[in-house]
Amino acid sequence: MRKTLLFWESNTTGSGAEFLRATLALGWQPHLLCADPGLYTDVPTETAITRLDSSADEQQVEALLRQIAPHGILTTSNHFVTQSARSARRLGLAGPDPDALARCIDKHQQRMHLLEAGIPQPAFRYCRNEAEAVAAAAGLGYPVIVKPLSGSGKVGVSLAEDESRLRSWGRPLLTSASNERGQAIPPGILVEAYFAGREFSIECFHGSPVAVCEKQCSPPHFVEANHVTPPIDLHNRSLALLQQLARDALRALGLTWGAAHVEVRMNANGELALVEVNPRLAGGNIPLLVTAATGVNLIRCSLEASVGMPVDLKPTLRRAAAIAFLFAREEGELRGIAGLDESRRLPGVRLVRAYPRRSSTIRLKNDFRDRIAYVIAEHAEPERAFATAVEAASYLQPEIEP
Repeated sequence: MRKTLLFWESNTTGSGAEFLRATLALGWQPHLLCADPGLYTDVPTETAITRLDSSADEQQVEALLRQIAPHGILTTSNHFVTQSARSARRLGLAGPDPDALARCIDKHQQRMHLLEAGIPQPAFRYCRNEAEAVAAAAGLGYPVIVKPLSGSGKVGVSLAEDESRLRSWGRPLLTSASNERGQAIPPGILVEAYFAGREFSIECFHGSPVAVCEKQCSPPHFVEANHVTPPIDLHNRSLALLQQLARDALRALGLTWGAAHVEVRMNANGELALVEVNPRLAGGNIPLLVTAATGVNLIRCSLEASVGMPVDLKPTLRRAAAIAFLFAREEGELRGIAGLDESRRLPGVRLVRAYPRRSSTIRLKNDFRDRIAYVIAEHAEPERAFATAVEAASYLQPEIEP
Protein backbone atom coordinates (compact mmCIF):
# COMPACT_ATOMS: atom_id res chain seq x y z
CA MET A 1 0.00 0.00 0.00
CA ARG A 2 1.29 3.48 -0.86
CA LYS A 3 1.98 5.38 2.34
CA THR A 4 0.32 8.76 2.97
CA LEU A 5 2.24 11.32 5.00
CA LEU A 6 0.24 14.17 6.44
CA PHE A 7 2.07 17.46 6.92
CA TRP A 8 0.39 19.63 9.52
CA GLU A 9 1.28 22.96 7.94
CA SER A 10 4.94 23.44 7.03
CA ASN A 11 7.71 25.93 6.50
CA THR A 12 6.67 28.15 3.63
CA THR A 13 10.23 28.18 2.22
CA GLY A 14 13.28 25.93 2.22
CA SER A 15 12.80 22.61 3.96
CA GLY A 16 9.00 22.64 3.70
CA ALA A 17 9.07 21.97 -0.03
CA GLU A 18 12.11 19.68 0.31
CA PHE A 19 10.09 17.40 2.62
CA LEU A 20 7.26 17.16 0.10
CA ARG A 21 9.64 16.33 -2.74
CA ALA A 22 11.43 13.75 -0.60
CA THR A 23 8.10 12.08 0.22
CA LEU A 24 7.32 11.75 -3.47
CA ALA A 25 10.83 10.40 -4.14
CA LEU A 26 10.09 7.58 -1.68
CA GLY A 27 6.98 6.73 -3.69
CA TRP A 28 4.69 8.00 -0.91
CA GLN A 29 1.84 10.49 -1.05
CA PRO A 30 2.33 13.87 0.68
CA HIS A 31 -0.83 15.50 2.02
CA LEU A 32 -0.64 19.10 3.22
CA LEU A 33 -3.13 20.21 5.86
CA CYS A 34 -3.17 24.01 6.08
CA ALA A 35 -5.29 27.03 6.86
CA ASP A 36 -4.13 29.06 3.84
CA PRO A 37 -2.80 27.20 0.77
CA GLY A 38 -1.83 30.57 -0.69
CA LEU A 39 1.09 30.76 1.74
CA TYR A 40 2.83 27.88 -0.06
CA THR A 41 4.56 28.82 -3.29
CA ASP A 42 6.74 25.77 -3.95
CA VAL A 43 4.42 22.79 -3.44
CA PRO A 44 4.84 19.88 -5.91
CA THR A 45 1.73 19.44 -8.03
CA GLU A 46 1.31 15.83 -6.85
CA THR A 47 0.75 17.01 -3.27
CA ALA A 48 -2.78 16.58 -1.93
CA ILE A 49 -3.96 19.70 -0.09
CA THR A 50 -6.80 19.95 2.42
CA ARG A 51 -7.78 23.27 3.90
CA LEU A 52 -8.32 23.25 7.66
CA ASP A 53 -10.12 26.27 9.07
CA SER A 54 -8.28 27.69 12.07
CA SER A 55 -11.59 27.73 13.99
CA ALA A 56 -12.08 23.94 13.65
CA ASP A 57 -12.57 22.23 16.99
CA GLU A 58 -10.82 19.06 18.18
CA GLN A 59 -13.62 16.72 17.06
CA GLN A 60 -13.66 18.17 13.54
CA VAL A 61 -9.90 17.83 13.30
CA GLU A 62 -9.92 14.22 14.47
CA ALA A 63 -12.72 13.32 12.06
CA LEU A 64 -10.75 14.85 9.19
CA LEU A 65 -7.57 13.02 10.17
CA ARG A 66 -9.35 9.68 10.34
CA GLN A 67 -10.85 10.35 6.93
CA ILE A 68 -7.39 10.99 5.44
CA ALA A 69 -6.02 7.95 7.36
CA PRO A 70 -2.31 8.90 7.18
CA HIS A 71 0.51 6.48 7.96
CA GLY A 72 2.44 9.31 9.59
CA ILE A 73 1.89 12.91 10.74
CA LEU A 74 4.64 15.50 10.94
CA THR A 75 5.46 19.15 10.32
CA THR A 76 8.55 21.16 9.44
CA SER A 77 7.37 24.29 11.27
CA ASN A 78 8.10 25.23 14.88
CA HIS A 79 4.63 26.74 15.09
CA PHE A 80 2.82 23.42 14.59
CA VAL A 81 4.99 20.72 16.16
CA THR A 82 2.79 20.33 19.23
CA GLN A 83 -0.47 19.97 17.27
CA SER A 84 1.19 17.56 14.87
CA ALA A 85 2.51 15.36 17.69
CA ARG A 86 -0.81 15.36 19.54
CA SER A 87 -2.64 14.30 16.38
CA ALA A 88 -0.13 11.50 15.74
CA ARG A 89 -0.56 10.25 19.30
CA ARG A 90 -4.38 10.28 19.05
CA LEU A 91 -4.16 8.11 15.93
CA GLY A 92 -1.57 5.77 17.47
CA LEU A 93 1.17 6.89 15.08
CA ALA A 94 4.86 7.40 15.77
CA GLY A 95 6.00 10.77 17.05
CA PRO A 96 7.59 12.79 19.86
CA ASP A 97 6.11 13.46 23.29
CA PRO A 98 3.65 16.39 22.84
CA ASP A 99 4.17 17.60 26.42
CA ALA A 100 7.93 17.76 25.90
CA LEU A 101 7.37 19.76 22.73
CA ALA A 102 5.04 22.19 24.51
CA ARG A 103 7.69 22.79 27.19
CA CYS A 104 10.29 23.44 24.53
CA ILE A 105 8.20 25.73 22.33
CA ASP A 106 7.56 28.11 25.24
CA LYS A 107 11.01 29.69 25.52
CA HIS A 108 10.52 30.66 29.16
CA GLN A 109 9.51 27.12 30.13
CA GLN A 110 12.47 25.81 28.14
CA ARG A 111 14.86 28.10 30.01
CA MET A 112 13.42 27.05 33.37
CA HIS A 113 13.79 23.32 32.61
CA LEU A 114 17.35 23.80 31.39
CA LEU A 115 18.16 25.84 34.51
CA GLU A 116 16.80 23.06 36.71
CA ALA A 117 18.99 20.55 34.88
CA GLY A 118 22.12 22.67 35.28
CA ILE A 119 22.56 23.33 31.55
CA PRO A 120 24.84 26.37 30.97
CA GLN A 121 22.87 29.25 29.47
CA PRO A 122 22.73 33.05 29.67
CA ALA A 123 21.04 34.69 32.66
CA PHE A 124 17.46 35.58 31.75
CA ARG A 125 14.32 37.29 33.01
CA TYR A 126 10.67 36.79 32.05
CA CYS A 127 9.04 40.22 31.66
CA ARG A 128 5.31 40.94 31.45
CA ASN A 129 5.59 44.63 30.58
CA GLU A 130 7.97 47.36 29.53
CA ALA A 131 8.82 48.44 33.09
CA GLU A 132 9.83 44.89 34.03
CA ALA A 133 11.95 44.67 30.87
CA VAL A 134 13.78 47.91 31.69
CA ALA A 135 14.43 46.72 35.26
CA ALA A 136 15.61 43.31 34.01
CA ALA A 137 18.06 44.83 31.54
CA ALA A 138 19.45 47.15 34.20
CA GLY A 139 19.99 44.16 36.48
CA LEU A 140 21.58 41.97 33.82
CA GLY A 141 23.66 44.75 32.31
CA TYR A 142 23.64 45.97 28.71
CA PRO A 143 23.76 44.75 26.03
CA VAL A 144 20.86 42.32 26.34
CA ILE A 145 18.91 40.08 24.01
CA VAL A 146 15.18 40.72 23.63
CA LYS A 147 13.08 37.86 22.27
CA PRO A 148 9.46 36.69 22.09
CA LEU A 149 8.30 33.70 24.15
CA SER A 150 7.75 31.61 21.02
CA GLY A 151 8.74 31.57 17.37
CA SER A 152 11.62 30.69 15.06
CA GLY A 153 13.73 32.11 12.24
CA LYS A 154 15.02 34.88 14.56
CA VAL A 155 11.64 36.63 14.24
CA GLY A 156 11.53 39.34 16.92
CA VAL A 157 15.04 38.59 18.29
CA SER A 158 17.19 41.71 18.76
CA LEU A 159 20.23 43.02 20.62
CA ALA A 160 19.51 46.08 22.76
CA GLU A 161 22.59 48.11 23.67
CA ASP A 162 20.75 50.65 25.78
CA GLU A 163 17.33 51.44 27.26
CA SER A 164 16.16 53.27 24.15
CA ARG A 165 16.80 50.21 21.97
CA LEU A 166 15.30 47.93 24.59
CA ARG A 167 12.05 49.88 24.51
CA SER A 168 11.94 50.10 20.70
CA TRP A 169 12.62 46.35 20.22
CA GLY A 170 10.50 45.18 23.16
CA ARG A 171 7.38 47.30 22.73
CA PRO A 172 6.12 45.63 19.50
CA LEU A 173 6.63 42.18 21.06
CA LEU A 174 4.77 43.12 24.24
CA THR A 175 1.82 44.56 22.31
CA SER A 176 1.52 41.79 19.70
CA ALA A 177 -1.19 39.19 20.24
CA SER A 178 -0.26 36.85 17.38
CA ASN A 179 2.75 35.61 15.43
CA GLU A 180 3.50 35.77 11.71
CA ARG A 181 1.25 32.72 11.12
CA GLY A 182 -1.71 34.31 12.92
CA GLN A 183 -1.47 32.13 16.03
CA ALA A 184 -2.11 33.56 19.49
CA ILE A 185 1.14 33.99 21.42
CA PRO A 186 1.77 34.00 25.17
CA PRO A 187 2.09 37.48 26.76
CA GLY A 188 5.48 38.77 27.77
CA ILE A 189 9.07 38.62 26.52
CA LEU A 190 12.44 37.26 27.57
CA VAL A 191 15.33 39.59 28.34
CA GLU A 192 18.64 37.71 28.38
CA ALA A 193 22.27 38.55 29.05
CA TYR A 194 24.24 38.72 25.82
CA PHE A 195 26.80 35.90 25.55
CA ALA A 196 29.29 36.91 22.85
CA GLY A 197 31.14 34.27 20.87
CA ARG A 198 31.03 31.88 17.92
CA GLU A 199 27.61 30.35 17.30
CA PHE A 200 27.06 26.71 16.39
CA SER A 201 24.12 24.46 15.73
CA ILE A 202 24.15 20.79 16.60
CA GLU A 203 21.82 18.82 14.35
CA CYS A 204 20.45 15.84 16.25
CA PHE A 205 18.17 12.89 15.66
CA HIS A 206 16.66 10.62 18.33
CA GLY A 207 18.72 12.49 20.94
CA SER A 208 22.10 11.95 19.21
CA PRO A 209 24.25 14.56 17.39
CA VAL A 210 24.64 13.95 13.67
CA ALA A 211 26.49 17.10 12.55
CA VAL A 212 27.78 20.40 13.92
CA CYS A 213 27.49 23.60 11.88
CA GLU A 214 28.95 27.04 12.47
CA LYS A 215 26.74 30.03 11.73
CA GLN A 216 27.59 33.59 10.83
CA CYS A 217 25.00 35.92 12.30
CA SER A 218 25.43 39.56 13.21
CA PRO A 219 23.68 41.88 15.65
CA PRO A 220 21.25 43.42 16.12
CA HIS A 221 18.92 40.74 14.68
CA PHE A 222 21.27 37.71 14.34
CA VAL A 223 19.78 36.47 11.07
CA GLU A 224 22.04 33.69 9.77
CA ALA A 225 23.92 34.77 6.65
CA ASN A 226 26.07 31.64 6.21
CA HIS A 227 26.47 28.11 7.57
CA VAL A 228 29.34 25.66 7.24
CA THR A 229 29.73 22.06 8.41
CA PRO A 230 32.01 20.93 9.91
CA PRO A 231 33.07 24.20 11.58
CA ILE A 232 36.33 25.79 10.45
CA ASP A 233 39.29 25.38 12.82
CA LEU A 234 37.45 23.82 15.76
CA HIS A 235 39.40 21.42 17.99
CA ASN A 236 38.02 17.93 18.56
CA ARG A 237 37.65 18.61 22.29
CA SER A 238 35.45 21.67 21.61
CA LEU A 239 33.42 19.65 19.10
CA ALA A 240 32.87 16.93 21.71
CA LEU A 241 31.78 19.51 24.31
CA LEU A 242 29.21 20.96 21.90
CA GLN A 243 27.82 17.52 21.14
CA GLN A 244 27.62 16.56 24.82
CA LEU A 245 25.83 19.79 25.73
CA ALA A 246 23.26 19.06 23.00
CA ARG A 247 22.70 15.54 24.36
CA ASP A 248 22.30 16.85 27.91
CA ALA A 249 19.84 19.57 26.86
CA LEU A 250 17.67 17.19 24.84
CA ARG A 251 17.60 14.69 27.70
CA ALA A 252 16.61 17.44 30.15
CA LEU A 253 13.74 18.51 27.89
CA GLY A 254 12.56 14.97 27.09
CA LEU A 255 13.30 15.36 23.38
CA THR A 256 14.71 11.95 22.48
CA TRP A 257 12.52 11.19 19.44
CA GLY A 258 13.03 12.72 16.02
CA ALA A 259 14.94 15.78 14.88
CA ALA A 260 16.23 18.64 17.02
CA HIS A 261 18.21 21.78 16.20
CA VAL A 262 20.31 22.91 19.18
CA GLU A 263 21.96 26.34 19.10
CA VAL A 264 25.01 27.02 21.29
CA ARG A 265 27.54 29.84 21.66
CA MET A 266 31.20 29.43 22.62
CA ASN A 267 33.25 32.36 23.91
CA ALA A 268 36.97 32.99 23.54
CA ASN A 269 37.66 31.00 26.73
CA GLY A 270 35.89 27.93 25.38
CA GLU A 271 32.89 28.37 27.71
CA LEU A 272 29.50 27.33 26.34
CA ALA A 273 26.03 28.82 26.66
CA LEU A 274 22.91 27.27 25.17
CA VAL A 275 21.03 29.75 22.95
CA GLU A 276 17.92 27.60 22.46
CA VAL A 277 16.60 24.19 21.46
CA ASN A 278 14.23 23.82 18.52
CA PRO A 279 12.34 20.49 18.46
CA ARG A 280 12.39 19.98 14.71
CA LEU A 281 14.75 19.81 11.78
CA ALA A 282 16.79 22.97 11.15
CA GLY A 283 15.65 25.59 8.68
CA GLY A 284 17.99 27.55 6.44
CA ASN A 285 18.52 24.46 4.25
CA ILE A 286 20.91 23.04 6.87
CA PRO A 287 19.59 19.49 6.21
CA LEU A 288 20.96 19.76 2.66
CA LEU A 289 24.38 20.67 4.07
CA VAL A 290 24.31 17.71 6.45
CA THR A 291 23.54 15.34 3.57
CA ALA A 292 26.29 16.81 1.39
CA ALA A 293 28.87 16.58 4.18
CA THR A 294 27.96 13.30 5.94
CA GLY A 295 25.66 11.39 3.60
CA VAL A 296 23.01 11.29 6.35
CA ASN A 297 19.70 12.45 4.92
CA LEU A 298 17.86 13.92 7.91
CA ILE A 299 14.79 14.71 5.83
CA ARG A 300 14.47 11.06 4.82
CA CYS A 301 15.13 10.00 8.41
CA SER A 302 12.26 12.23 9.57
CA LEU A 303 9.89 10.75 7.00
CA GLU A 304 10.85 7.17 7.87
CA ALA A 305 10.62 7.73 11.62
CA SER A 306 7.14 9.23 11.25
CA VAL A 307 5.82 5.92 9.89
CA GLY A 308 7.64 3.84 12.51
CA MET A 309 10.57 2.74 10.36
CA PRO A 310 14.15 2.49 11.71
CA VAL A 311 16.55 5.21 10.59
CA ASP A 312 20.21 4.96 9.56
CA LEU A 313 22.31 7.74 11.13
CA LYS A 314 25.70 6.27 10.19
CA PRO A 315 27.80 8.77 8.14
CA THR A 316 28.88 7.58 4.70
CA LEU A 317 30.82 10.74 3.71
CA ARG A 318 33.46 12.96 5.31
CA ARG A 319 33.25 16.21 3.37
CA ALA A 320 32.41 19.84 4.05
CA ALA A 321 29.48 21.91 2.84
CA ALA A 322 28.49 25.55 3.20
CA ILE A 323 25.55 27.78 2.37
CA ALA A 324 25.53 31.53 1.71
CA PHE A 325 22.31 33.54 1.49
CA LEU A 326 21.40 36.53 -0.64
CA PHE A 327 19.36 39.10 1.29
CA ALA A 328 17.15 41.91 0.10
CA ARG A 329 18.62 45.15 1.47
CA GLU A 330 16.00 47.57 0.17
CA GLU A 331 12.24 47.57 -0.30
CA GLY A 332 10.50 47.64 -3.64
CA GLU A 333 9.51 45.33 -6.50
CA LEU A 334 11.83 42.38 -7.12
CA ARG A 335 12.25 42.16 -10.90
CA GLY A 336 14.79 39.34 -10.92
CA ILE A 337 18.17 38.14 -9.69
CA ALA A 338 21.19 38.60 -11.95
CA GLY A 339 24.21 36.31 -11.85
CA LEU A 340 22.51 32.94 -11.26
CA ASP A 341 24.26 31.24 -14.19
CA GLU A 342 27.67 32.73 -13.33
CA SER A 343 27.28 31.50 -9.76
CA ARG A 344 26.39 27.97 -10.90
CA ARG A 345 29.51 27.73 -13.07
CA LEU A 346 31.91 28.18 -10.15
CA PRO A 347 33.71 24.86 -9.34
CA GLY A 348 32.41 23.29 -6.14
CA VAL A 349 28.96 24.87 -6.32
CA ARG A 350 26.31 22.23 -5.72
CA LEU A 351 23.11 24.28 -5.89
CA VAL A 352 21.99 27.85 -6.63
CA ARG A 353 18.34 28.64 -6.09
CA ALA A 354 16.08 31.66 -5.76
CA TYR A 355 13.35 31.34 -3.17
CA PRO A 356 9.87 31.16 -4.72
CA ARG A 357 7.79 34.16 -3.65
CA ARG A 358 4.06 34.79 -3.45
CA SER A 359 4.61 38.42 -4.37
CA SER A 360 7.39 40.41 -6.02
CA THR A 361 6.97 43.10 -3.38
CA ILE A 362 9.87 43.26 -0.92
CA ARG A 363 9.13 44.41 2.63
CA LEU A 364 12.12 44.12 4.94
CA LYS A 365 11.43 42.10 8.13
CA ASN A 366 14.93 41.81 9.67
CA ASP A 367 14.57 38.02 9.86
CA PHE A 368 14.72 34.93 7.61
CA ARG A 369 12.00 36.36 5.35
CA ASP A 370 14.52 38.82 3.86
CA ARG A 371 16.39 35.95 2.17
CA ILE A 372 15.74 35.81 -1.57
CA ALA A 373 18.29 33.22 -2.81
CA TYR A 374 21.03 30.89 -1.64
CA VAL A 375 24.13 29.02 -2.79
CA ILE A 376 25.37 25.64 -1.51
CA ALA A 377 28.97 24.59 -2.13
CA GLU A 378 30.98 21.54 -1.08
CA HIS A 379 34.65 20.62 -0.81
CA ALA A 380 36.94 18.28 1.10
CA GLU A 381 37.86 21.17 3.45
CA PRO A 382 35.39 23.46 5.25
CA GLU A 383 37.48 26.60 4.51
CA ARG A 384 37.22 25.97 0.77
CA ALA A 385 33.52 25.07 0.88
CA PHE A 386 32.77 28.25 2.81
CA ALA A 387 34.89 30.49 0.55
CA THR A 388 33.27 29.02 -2.56
CA ALA A 389 29.73 29.56 -1.25
CA VAL A 390 30.48 33.18 -0.31
CA GLU A 391 32.17 33.87 -3.66
CA ALA A 392 29.31 32.29 -5.62
CA ALA A 393 26.76 34.32 -3.66
CA SER A 394 28.67 37.51 -4.50
CA TYR A 395 27.74 37.02 -8.16
CA LEU A 396 24.05 37.31 -7.29
CA GLN A 397 22.55 40.77 -7.61
CA PRO A 398 18.88 41.45 -6.81
CA GLU A 399 17.12 43.74 -9.26
CA ILE A 400 14.77 45.74 -7.05
CA GLU A 401 12.78 48.67 -8.32
CA PRO A 402 12.16 51.16 -5.48
